[in-house]
Amino acid sequence: MSKRSYLDLTPTELLARQHVVWGLGLFAIPALLTSCHTGHYLCVAHWDGSVSPLISLWALFPWTLPIALAMAGGLGMAGLGVILLISGKYVPGADPLQTAAFRTCVGSLLAILVIGGFGYFICNAIHPGFLYAPNAGVKNAWLLPQALLLVVYLTGAALTLSATRRLLGTARAAA
Repeated sequence: MSKRSYLDLTPTELLARQHVVWGLGLFAIPALLTSCHTGHYLCVAHWDGSVSPLISLWALFPWTLPIALAMAGGLGMAGLGVILLISGKYVPGADPLQTAAFRTCVGSLLAILVIGGFGYFICNAIHPGFLYAPNAGVKNAWLLPQALLLVVYLTGAALTLSATRRLLGTARAAA
């Protein structure tokens, strides 16, 4: 049995590889970008057996929320890639819906990083201390797009899974 090369991969397997690479990248890159802040804070804090040093990061570094969302979404994309890679053996071609869903997932996670990270500093420059102010208008204007983009990401992930399920059902019926 000859070893398969990159050119022998099905479109589903290629899309699966993209999911895994982008997912692992979105899991690792945000943590690397913020490791200086987090590392400094955790080096000063001491571990007492609870998660309080990690939870208290939100008060000092509010942009850790979108970073955590992007990291969790990256792991989810890597998981979707594994599912696509396994199903790629049984499905001859990729559904265009899966490609669009992949782009939707990547775009929404990158937008969460941009709106959550840079948006925090822009909102804080316009309204200093907006996160701690009693008026929640600016805080909601910063958090609401992130929540909507999370829904867009989850919709893309659901579309990927439903298209994979439909293609597997079609392949099973044809066999």
